[in-house]
Amino acid sequence: MHNKKVCGILTEGSYFLENNSLNYIILGVGINIYNPENNFPKELQQIAGSIFSEPQNDIKNKLVATFLNKFFSYYQTKKDYIDAYKRRNFIIGKTVHLNYGKEKEVVKILDIDNNCRLLIQNKKQEKR
Repeated sequence: MHNKKVCGILTEGSYFLENNSLNYIILGVGINIYNPENNFPKELQQIAGSIFSEPQNDIKNKLVATFLNKFFSYYQTKKDYIDAYKRRNFIIGKTVHLNYGKEKEVVKILDIDNNCRLLIQNKKQEKR
């Protein structure tokens, strides 16, 4: 919003290597409704933003209800939301740091596939 990030998707998962199965997945969404009381840290002030600058009446409940209704509408009707998601993202074409436990890798984000997975290219020009 206004070229600043106001929300993000948070994920965590655990995989059993012993039997090749998924243990759990946690998915969350973080939304900056207002700026923090003492503003964002200096290193985030040019990047992070919020939806509102002034207090709004009952906005948290309205925002959560609207978000969930829209999410389940997309999810239940199997609408093609990938194109809309890709149009709104700002990460395609950017270079980012990926963390895999203790390992880190610098990659370029090439695209997002139809299963919402990032398509990346590493320094060795390997695409995956």
